[in-house]
Amino acid sequence: MMAGWHGVDPAGPASRMEELIPLLRSLWRLHEGPVGHDGRFYHVDVTPTAEMEPPRRTGIPVFTAGVNTRMVEVAGRVGDGFLGHPLFSPRYYDDVVRPAIAAGAARTGRDAELVQIAGLVICSVADDEAQARREAAAQIAFYAAPRTYWTVVEVAGFAAAGERIRQAFASRDFDAMAAAVPDAMVDAMSASGTPAQVAAKLEEFGRHMDHVIVYPASFGMTSERSRQVTADLLSAGAPAVSS
Repeated sequence: MMAGWHGVDPAGPASRMEELIPLLRSLWRLHEGPVGHDGRFYHVDVTPTAEMEPPRRTGIPVFTAGVNTRMVEVAGRVGDGFLGHPLFSPRYYDDVVRPAIAAGAARTGRDAELVQIAGLVICSVADDEAQARREAAAQIAFYAAPRTYWTVVEVAGFAAAGERIRQAFASRDFDAMAAAVPDAMVDAMSASGTPAQVAAKLEEFGRHMDHVIVYPASFGMTSERSRQVTADLLSAGAPAVSS
């Protein structure tokens, strides 16, 4: 996917990020002097050709994303924050993300507490609770279908459901994909239901991360319904929840 979609060499993605982020920070401080870097992935030799004024901002927070342990460690080693995938459950943040960030921070002598954790939470809201939950289930199934996220599904305790979702996806049976998502999986991986239920669930997610980012469900929905969900989530947004 890295090569086919983005034209990027897929070798060593975690190591690549760990080299790139400090290099970016150096380039953002180019007013302080030349930047020379000869690394595994990047080779830079930049000398300003004119006098440079300090930029308005050099301390730009860099959040990295990841799924499996090694990629999550990148945030701990060199990042300012970590961005979690929409499939992540609170359990995944507690059992996988935080320990990986701590391990990464320990490798480079950093304080893991300084690394902010932000998470995308699949949301669907409607006066009809059942409708909102069906919509969230469809979005969960969309992300759970690729084997890329097998670890996330397994850690949350839904390995059997994940296999049924993948089988339905192989047949391009999108209704069966959504139907294969059990209620417990909807509870663990989304905030869906009435406005009050969504707000309560977002508060629950917020106890496991620093920033909750609302992710409106859209898979299998009409454009009109998708826009309505987004508008309703914005109008019913809870305090301290990002969108």
